[in-house]
Amino acid sequence: MQEVTLENIFNILLQLKEDTNNLKEVTSSLKQELINFKSETNHRLGTFKQELTNFKSETNHRLDTFKQELTNFKSETNHRLGTFKQELTNFKSEINHRLDTFKQKLTNFKSETNHRLDNLDNELVCLQNSFTKMEYEHSKKLDLLLDYANANIEKHEQYDKSFSQIDNKILNHDIQIEILEEHI
Repeated sequence: MQEVTLENIFNILLQLKEDTNNLKEVTSSLKQELINFKSETNHRLGTFKQELTNFKSETNHRLDTFKQELTNFKSETNHRLGTFKQELTNFKSEINHRLDTFKQKLTNFKSETNHRLDNLDNELVCLQNSFTKMEYEHSKKLDLLLDYANANIEKHEQYDKSFSQIDNKILNHDIQIEILEEHI
C-alpha cells in the first residue's frame, strides 16, 4: 500500500477535480444533446401533427366531396327514374288508347261486315228465288251466278274465320296488357 502523504492526497484531489471537470463536460455535452434531441423531436412532432391535421382536413374535404357527388348521383338517379316512370305511364296510356281505338274500329268493322253479310244473305235469298224462276230459261247463266254466289259464301266464311282469329288475338292482347299493368 502506498503511504498517505499530503502530496498523494493533493494529487488525488487534483485527479478528482480533473475527473469532475471531465464529467461536467460530458454531462454538459449530454445535456446539450438531450436539448437538441428534445428540440428536434418537438419539431418532428409538430411537423407530424401538422401533416396529420392536413391529412384530416384533406380526408374530410374528400369525404364531403364524395358525399356531395353521391347525393347528386342519388338525386339524378331519382330524377331519371321518375322521368322513366312517367314515360312508361304515358306509353302505357298511349298503348291503351291505341288498343281501345283499334278495338272500336275492329268492332265497327265487324258490325259493318255482319250487316253486309246479312244484306248479302238477304240478297242470296232473293237471288235464289229469282234463280228458281229463271232456271228454266237461263240455266247456263244461273250456273255462273251460282258459282259466283258460292265463291262469295266461301269468302265470307274466310272473313268470319279471320275475324274470329283477330278477336282471339285482341283478347290475348287484352289479357297480356292486363298482366303487364298488374306487374307495373
